[in-house]
Amino acid sequence: MGKPSYQDLQAKVKELQNIVNFKVYPQEIHFETKDLLYFRIDDEWYFDFFHIKICELTGYSRKDFLERKVSWLDIVHPDDRKLLEDALKRALQSEDYFLAEFRIVTGEGKLKWVKMRGPIFRDDTGQFLFVQGI
Repeated sequence: MGKPSYQDLQAKVKELQNIVNFKVYPQEIHFETKDLLYFRIDDEWYFDFFHIKICELTGYSRKDFLERKVSWLDIVHPDDRKLLEDALKRALQSEDYFLAEFRIVTGEGKLKWVKMRGPIFRDDTGQFLFVQGI
């Protein structure tokens, strides 16, 4: 077997880039969803920014989130809070990619399932800043 051609190497690099990109940014088409709601949550579980439909999903007002009267962890079902915190710990210890599925309790007292995912962002010293995702 001889040396690979330049085209062979380019094809291999492209294939490896696709594998890495899929691992870091999984494709959204692998699950069905009505809406993708964008967010950024800081290290205390407060929204830095969010899609306005999060208010519809949760039953809490924009003002509640913006004034930090409600954190995301406050809304998570009490039985699922540890699951959410453990998912963040796993993400921080491994690949810096957050993925969790859990229940929330809306402002009206209804239970809803939520799936969150997105990359973890850190400062120059490696300190956790926020999760940004859908």
